[in-house]
Amino acid sequence: MISTSLKKQAKLRESVLSIIVMLCFVYALFAYFYTPNSEKADVIKIDLEETVVKKQGLEKLITALKKKQKEALNETLQDSALEASSDTRIQLLKKYKDPIFTNVAEFLNAVNQHDFKSGVDLDGVKYGAEIKNNGYSSTAFSLSVTGRFTNIVEFIRRLEDLPILISFDQIKIEVNKTNPKMVVMELGGMYFQLESKNG
Repeated sequence: MISTSLKKQAKLRESVLSIIVMLCFVYALFAYFYTPNSEKADVIKIDLEETVVKKQGLEKLITALKKKQKEALNETLQDSALEASSDTRIQLLKKYKDPIFTNVAEFLNAVNQHDFKSGVDLDGVKYGAEIKNNGYSSTAFSLSVTGRFTNIVEFIRRLEDLPILISFDQIKIEVNKTNPKMVVMELGGMYFQLESKNG
């Protein structure tokens, strides 16, 4: 009778011990697999939020650059009102007596050089046909650029500092889907040149 009672107690102890071991094993698996993945998800979420904030900052900078470009155009228009030309673009183009590029292809080739695009990747460069106007020509172009937020800002500043007349009419910015720390910018614009310089 005592041995039967001892056997029952031993089986009960074994059952309780087995349940404890199983619970420890489940907890260990949970701690090993779930917790690191949830921490990675939190880090990715934080990175994504930072990138969205940077994107908003870049959009504000582009808006400020457009405003500055418009103000510069207005200032030049006021200066050229005293001159005898009817087209404001010609007045702006005459500001650059010896342009550094003779056509849009040279301009885009210079933009694609390593020193100019430093810190960003130029994924696509396109331009359309040259359209001749009265005394000047215009050519549509587009650029696709990938890089960190700060490098994209510097790239835009380098474009703005070139001694040429270009205007931006399309700017699209989004977070890179494969790398949330990077942004992708699609930039469309027009390149203007005096006809006499185009040959």
